[in-house]
Amino acid sequence: MKIGLVWLAICTAVAVCSTAGATQSARPVSESASHGLVRTGLLSVGGGRVHLTDYTNSDSSTSSAILTGAAGDYGRGSLNQSTGHFVLQLSRGSFTLQFSDLDAAFLAALRRLSVHRSTCSAFAQVSGTAPIVAGTGTGLYAHLTGAFSLTITLDEVFHPGGCSELGPFAAQKIVTSGWGTIKDH
Repeated sequence: MKIGLVWLAICTAVAVCSTAGATQSARPVSESASHGLVRTGLLSVGGGRVHLTDYTNSDSSTSSAILTGAAGDYGRGSLNQSTGHFVLQLSRGSFTLQFSDLDAAFLAALRRLSVHRSTCSAFAQVSGTAPIVAGTGTGLYAHLTGAFSLTITLDEVFHPGGCSELGPFAAQKIVTSGWGTIKDH
């Protein structure tokens, strides 16, 4: 397995979801009084708890992402390993998470990856915090701040006869998920 490509796939599998703990009611947003932005969709008044789920089944640098809770949206994610930025490009705008620490932890876990020889399968998991990078939001997320507590999980099954960390996989799923608290300024 190529560590860099796997990490790109894992990072693209990040997603955020939240329904528990959201005390503010969701409102349709057509105009932002404080920033004059025309908005569509739903954003909880002022922000709140959000759950992100991002997933991929390949070593691609892009993934599918879903937000639920105080923000409900979907789209794709992509990781730039040179900057450690994970960009969520969603249907109502985009924002960027700082993934450097998670990236380093995940790459370290991949270096220690151990394949279960009798089943030709492997598992890796790391957790950490990914803050929203200030000034990176667009559209509905133009003034977003906050951070997410995320867990990245890798599950792989390798082809028989290639049962090693460096062998080609038969199936793979990389899921990044966790809760965050966002604020729309």
